[in-house]
Amino acid sequence: MIYVPICIHRIFEFLQEPPFVFRNTSGQEVMYEGYSIDVMNDVAERVGFTYTIRECDGGVYGNLDSDQRWTGCVGNILKGDADIIVGAMTVTADRETVVDYTLPYYDFAGIQILMRKQKQQVNIFYFADVFSNAAWLCLGGVIALTSILLLLFDKYSPGPGFSKNVEKREEFKFNLHESIWFVVGSITMAGGGDPPRSFSARLLVAGFWFFSVIMMSTFTANLAAFLTVSRLGVTVSSLDDLAEQSDIKYSVVAESSVANYFERMAAIEENFYSMWKEMSLGTAENGNSSFAVWDYPLGDKYVTIWKSIRKTGFIKTSDAAIDKVLSENFALLTDSPIIKYITSRNCELTAIGDQFSVRPYAFALKEKSVYTKKISAAILDLQQDRKLETYKRKWWDDGKVSCPEDTSNQGLDLQSLTGSFLVVVMGIVSGVIVLGIELLWIKAKVTKKVI
Repeated sequence: MIYVPICIHRIFEFLQEPPFVFRNTSGQEVMYEGYSIDVMNDVAERVGFTYTIRECDGGVYGNLDSDQRWTGCVGNILKGDADIIVGAMTVTADRETVVDYTLPYYDFAGIQILMRKQKQQVNIFYFADVFSNAAWLCLGGVIALTSILLLLFDKYSPGPGFSKNVEKREEFKFNLHESIWFVVGSITMAGGGDPPRSFSARLLVAGFWFFSVIMMSTFTANLAAFLTVSRLGVTVSSLDDLAEQSDIKYSVVAESSVANYFERMAAIEENFYSMWKEMSLGTAENGNSSFAVWDYPLGDKYVTIWKSIRKTGFIKTSDAAIDKVLSENFALLTDSPIIKYITSRNCELTAIGDQFSVRPYAFALKEKSVYTKKISAAILDLQQDRKLETYKRKWWDDGKVSCPEDTSNQGLDLQSLTGSFLVVVMGIVSGVIVLGIELLWIKAKVTKKVI
């Protein structure tokens, strides 16, 4: 297509929203760049006009206020203060009633969740968290009680002794020390040595062995589940998960298309509920029982989300929202192209779930503008020349940082197993200390005999 140059000056309005529009200030000079600016520069060159850029009033693209008047960029278009809106502006039905959109210059812009990556909390004594403190105390009490009872049963039972071998039985004294060792060895499945010979002691040990099997199986199963959950990191993987939990706060940018989406979806759900309630309660009068059900058949996910957003409060700008995500346990619901850009520049952030409510971005002009078709034709040519793909690679892929590899699917690292090695070290140190005490004790006894 051949364009006839026409020297007409246009006024563009925009919102600073990387990577679509950046504002770079160097001294007194202000420069604007970004994906939208590159596309518009090509369009202006092909159509043949010059333009002046200025930021939107109020920092919003535009919505209907309580007085049914349009705010932001759309309001300026309607008042004749601007000619074209440039930026990450989604095509909505409301806006399309008062402005004309060009062909989309960015397709498939949906909504996603932006969150900070959950850092795995390393607890070197993670195995101690499998049971509660009360459970550990009860376990210790069972071991102590069983050891004492085993000692008493062996001492006072009229049945056979501890061993079949009489000489070994005379030599072996089943004292409290040996009783505790036998019980501890039994519960750890290591074996406690020779079993008791008396029937009463055997019954005691049989019950304790059964208890040990249950406890070790429970400990192993809970430890595996505990490690699995702790290594998952992110507890939210979709919009449904976000709506069902209350620990992570979430919100949207004020007066954005994302905010309008959730407000509308919540209103639709409330209308459906009101309609169902009227039909369900009126079944007795009109004789129609097809709507008489105990539970509401539709969900209230968006009503829940919208209430939580209003309770948390709206975020004024995207930059403020990103800072809040980085500094708090907070999730931002915003446009997926912006999330894709942010996560490619910051390894601490991640996109959660699939995008939904997919809509395109387009330039907006006042109704019946002679430039709408010309700009649309220029955008179509840019698509055919693959210039739009070139600009996407420039602003999303070229400056992408290399983030560390995700280790959530790898084995346990040495830091996570430190507690297990410390238990071995504690055993070695304790053994060395006791050995030293025994040697000193024997040496003192020998010295005393010599004297």
